[in-house]
Order: sequence, then C-alpha cells, then structure tokens
Amino acid sequence: MKHVRALLLCGIWLHLAAGGCAAPRVAPGDLRDAVPPPIRLAQSNPNAIVFAVYGDNRLSRDHEDRAFHSSRRLRRRAVTSAIATENPDFVLHTGDLVETGSDGELWRLFQEDTAPLLKPRFLYPVAGNHEYKWSFPEAYPNLFQETIGNAKSYAFQAGPAYFIVIDSVVKPAPGEADSLNFHARWFRGRLKEAQQSRFLFVLLHHPVFSSGHGPVGRVLLDLDSGHSPRRQEWGLRDILASHLEDRRARDSVARTVVFTGHSHFYEHYRYRNA
Repeated sequence: MKHVRALLLCGIWLHLAAGGCAAPRVAPGDLRDAVPPPIRLAQSNPNAIVFAVYGDNRLSRDHEDRAFHSSRRLRRRAVTSAIATENPDFVLHTGDLVETGSDGELWRLFQEDTAPLLKPRFLYPVAGNHEYKWSFPEAYPNLFQETIGNAKSYAFQAGPAYFIVIDSVVKPAPGEADSLNFHARWFRGRLKEAQQSRFLFVLLHHPVFSSGHGPVGRVLLDLDSGHSPRRQEWGLRDILASHLEDRRARDSVARTVVFTGHSHFYEHYRYRNA
C-alpha cells in the first residue's frame, strides 16, 4: 500500500510539473485555413518582407517580478522597444506570453509591457504550454481578435512567403501519423497551399530540434513535459523536410524555416542539408 501511495504522489507531482492540466483537445473550430495577413502587406504583393520573431517572455513565479520596475519587466519592455524600433512588417511570438494563462493580472501586465506591438494584424502568436496552465484564457483570443480571431492553429500568405502557425500543446498533434487526425489533415492542407511559395515559415512552441532535456518523469511516464523534442515533433520535421524536397524540385532556392520556443536558449539547426 505504501508503494501505491508513493506512486500516486509521484504522479500528482509530475502532473503539476507538466503544467497543471491534462493535454487539452483541439476542436475543428480552432483551426483556420487563413487569417487576415498583416495590414502593411495586405494592399501589396512585396518581393521582400521584414518580420521579427520572439517568445517565452513570461514573468517568473516570483510576485516581485510583477512590479513595474522589476528587472524582468524592464528586460521585457526593452525587447519590445527594440523590435518596434526595427519597424518590421509584423511580429511572430512563439508562445508562453504569460506564466499562468488563467491569471488575468498577468495578461494586463503583458499588455502594458507589449503595447508597442499590440496593433491590429501585427502580432501573430501561438499558444505555449503556459497559456494553457490551469485553464485556457479568454484574454488570448480577445487580445488577438483582429489578428487571428479564435484560431489556435492558422495560416496566412505574406508576399512570397507562406506562414503556418501550429498549436503544439493540444491533442491531436499534426505531426502524428493518423488518418483520423483532423489536425494532421488541416496541416497537410496548408502544406499543399504552400507548394507554390518560395519561402515557408512554420511557427510552434515546442522544439523540433533541441539539446534541452526534461525531468526524469518524461522518460518514465512519457509525459509531455521537459524541453527535448517529442515524437510528434519528430514526425513534423520529417513531413516538412519531404515537403521542401518536393518544392525544390520546381524551385532550387525554395526554403523552409521553423521557429520554436520552449527551450529558453538559442540554437540553430539544419536538417537533411536544407
């Protein structure tokens, strides 16, 4: 009985460490084939676009970080200001905008620190695991209503580039091989639309490559915690690599670039000599 109790407590701890809730399910209504492109690019078809990518700029669990002049908030505003100074056409965010998605105060602070980027059809985010912590907030779709509406996975065309934004927290995952997986069907539909684009950019929170590692519970119980790539991301990178090979058969300079967060450090990988 002691062993059963110990395993139960261990399971509870690992459950909390994984984010405080079971993996949420994605609904068909969460997937958008296309969202409005950035306003600056909507009225033209430019040959070149300029955009910025950042993420994982949530505050820590320490309540002192919430003070306006805390070192962490000062750094967050410095990053926001630096991006705005570069005057990009739009911005992508790789997720973990806040520490706990259900905490409305953290969303207010995020808006305060990110104000220069919170313009209509300018900041395009993907939800990270911390957005789902305890419960997915209404603040997320409300904040980005004019950009992506209620979409969690979505796509848009911007000049010569096609962008696919994938919610990698929810189940089923688009990288999992399953003929009944509607998220995977949605993703393959977007890849088909991207066939004629010279540049394909894919954004998700969980890494498809990373040297990061998670807690031992990840290995023992196959929990979706930690910071190393999971099986669904392995599948995703192979799908994307094959898709790039097909595009390069028609356009030798075609490129696919994947942006991810979650690992909290910078790494750059090339796959299959791409």
